[in-house]
Amino acid sequence: MTVAAVMAAAAARFAPPDFIATVSGELINLFGFVIAAVLPAMALTATSLRGSGMSIKRLIQLRKNLEQQMDFWAGLVIMSFAGVAFVVMLKPYVACPPGGGTCAPAVAFSYEGWAVDARWANAVLGYISGLILSQLMNVLRGLRGLLVVNSEAAMGEAQQRFDDQMAETGRHIAQIRNPPGYGDTFELPEMTDQR
Repeated sequence: MTVAAVMAAAAARFAPPDFIATVSGELINLFGFVIAAVLPAMALTATSLRGSGMSIKRLIQLRKNLEQQMDFWAGLVIMSFAGVAFVVMLKPYVACPPGGGTCAPAVAFSYEGWAVDARWANAVLGYISGLILSQLMNVLRGLRGLLVVNSEAAMGEAQQRFDDQMAETGRHIAQIRNPPGYGDTFELPEMTDQR
C-alpha cells in the first residue's frame, strides 16, 4: 500500500494534466501485459493439485493455499482491468485541446474552492499502478509456490511407482518355489587320510 500511496501522491503532484491521454497506449499495454502474464499462471494454479502419495490432510491444506493463490491472481487481473477501463474512460476528458499552448487541468466539478480535476485522475491511476507494481514480487513467490506444489506431487507419484514396483517384486519372490530338498544340509563322510 505504501508504494501505491507514494505513486498516487507523485502522480497528482508531478504528472501533467493530460498525462493519462498522453501515455494511454503505454498504460494499456502495461496493464494488458500483467493480464497476459497472470492468466496462464491462473490455469497452472487450477490444474496443479494432484494427490499422488499425499495424505488427505495435506491435500486439503494445498487446496486452501491454491485457492488463496487463485484469489491473488484474480485480484491482479481485476486491478489491471480496472486500470485499463479507467484509462479508456478518462482519456477523452483529460486530453488537452489540439494546437498546444497551456493545458489547464480538466475540472470534473468544483465546490467552494475545492475542485476534482485531472490531478485526481492521475492520483487514482498512480494508486492503481502502484498496487499492481507492488504485487509483482508476490507473482514470483506465487510461481515458486506452484513449483513446490508440483514438485511434491511429482515426488509423490515417483514414490508411489517405486512402492508399486517393490510390491510387485515382492509378490514374484513369494511365488518362487524351491525344489524338494533344496537348502537341506547333510553331512559328508569323513575322509580318511590315504597316502
